Amino acid sequence: MITDIAEAKSGVVLTQRLDRFRIKGGKWIDCPVMGAARIENGKIKEWRDYYDNLRLRAQMS
Repeated sequence: MITDIAEAKSGVVLTQRLDRFRIKGGKWIDCPVMGAARIENGKIKEWRDYYDNLRLRAQMS
């Protein structure tokens, strides 16, 4: 689920979203993600996602 999105004049698009995953045993975990993509001529040239690995791992245990 995307919670926020913004585009800079340079073509960089920033997204803040919540990714949900179902793991073994049917448990759902939430992973807040910050994404950055560089767009050129309508195509994605670079894409990076950043998340808190410790928070994700804590939910998995």
